[in-house]
Amino acid sequence: DTAVALIDVMGQLGRCDEARRRYADQTFGAVDEADEALAEAWACLALLEGRLGEAVRLAGTSLAGAHQEPEGSRTVRSHWVLGSALLERGEVGEAVASLVVAERSARDAGLQHLCVRTATALARARAHLGETADGIAVLERARRPLHGQRLPPRLRRWIDHAEARLFLVSGDQDDACELVDGMRPDGDPATTILRAWCDLRSGDEAAAADRLGPDLAPAASHGQRIEADLLRSRCARDATESRRALRHAVRRGEHDRYVTVFLEHRDEVGADLRRLGAEEPSPYLADLLRRLEPAPAG
Repeated sequence: DTAVALIDVMGQLGRCDEARRRYADQTFGAVDEADEALAEAWACLALLEGRLGEAVRLAGTSLAGAHQEPEGSRTVRSHWVLGSALLERGEVGEAVASLVVAERSARDAGLQHLCVRTATALARARAHLGETADGIAVLERARRPLHGQRLPPRLRRWIDHAEARLFLVSGDQDDACELVDGMRPDGDPATTILRAWCDLRSGDEAAAADRLGPDLAPAASHGQRIEADLLRSRCARDATESRRALRHAVRRGEHDRYVTVFLEHRDEVGADLRRLGAEEPSPYLADLLRRLEPAPAG
């Protein structure tokens, strides 16, 4: 159990190479799907590295063996991985079902870290369904410590990031930028991305481009790298550079079928995605474009 937790923490810190080596030490170099605890650790790492299909499969393996620990940390983490991976793929209803279980179980078991972790994903899913107020309520609940002490700065920062994202996605630019302005510029990829979106929506493309640079910090997740490419496509110096960045985003997302990160920024990238889909059609882009269309009235 200690090894599994260590692999998970290394992945969260962006030390994925080190986490993979630690996993190999535990499994003699093979992915041991028969060991539910190790399957859970590999599922967490797969999610952070963008291997969504593998994350879904291994989270299912872990959950199948967790019936004797219905509200333990393994069950919560596996539901979080499953819900988060499904959310990235745009399967939002199924994602919410898994994340609701994870958030409730984490709260009932007093697992503060996992409670915040699952709440931020659940809030994002609620916002994607147009239920932004419900998402904000989830985050407000997560801000209340389970053990009577103040939340650690890292957990408070996760909640602030999630709340700023909800404001941006729902079009509440002023509240988003006010919250982001209060964040420390510590090089964290999530903060960098949020600041860049605020720059862009304030009309300062040059500031957004400078903030992003050619690449994010090594700790960035696969989804954050896709989002950074989308940002670069909007603050590029010319059409060629913009098209190149958008292609990078699509290619990063295509293998494991990322969807939600594109839908969250449909106002910024929707028209460019349609042009790219017309010029370079693919089944993945066709699916994205179908999802970009507004739902029929009634």
